Amino acid sequence: AMAATPFSWTGHFVIKKPWTEVMRAAQLKYPNPYNTSVLSIDVVSRSIDAETGALHSIKLFNSSWPMFSSGGELRAVERTVVNPQKKYMLLESNNVDMRGVLKAYEKLEYEVHPENKEWTIIHHRISVDAFRFIAYAALSASQKAADSGREALNWAIENRVENFMPKSVPALPAISAATPTVPRINNKPTPLPPLFN
Repeated sequence: AMAATPFSWTGHFVIKKPWTEVMRAAQLKYPNPYNTSVLSIDVVSRSIDAETGALHSIKLFNSSWPMFSSGGELRAVERTVVNPQKKYMLLESNNVDMRGVLKAYEKLEYEVHPENKEWTIIHHRISVDAFRFIAYAALSASQKAADSGREALNWAIENRVENFMPKSVPALPAISAATPTVPRINNKPTPLPPLFN
């Protein structure tokens, strides 16, 4: 189901696969024949929160968006939190380029489906801050990209997770002092750098 407002849209989608497989596929999605706009991904930082076991990552995406950039490419920063204990994954991203014209924010939450523990539900939201004409064009492009993104995710499940990854994962080693962790102040996690507003 999809609900649209002039400058944002929200969708809730069910993938009939377990959360662990969907989470792995999301991490292994690129390169992908169903979403060829992603040209490169650079991991800027990655750490594990010693208290929760959640993996925090910041990545820089370089994508082809000829509609919005004279160079044909647009960069975005993605912040990811994967919490295997709660079976929850959060992806948030903002564009880096063209911010004087367009500010786009995307949020995806992956959770175990409340009615079927073998399925995953994805909550997807995109909002755009831009002049009306540009906002409508960006939202239309983002809806198409979301559709191809789900196809790409299904492709990654079938071609990367199911065919190449073991069904069970060995237990992770205990976190030691040498393992990078989220910085802490007064025994509380320091917030990650804020995404652009």
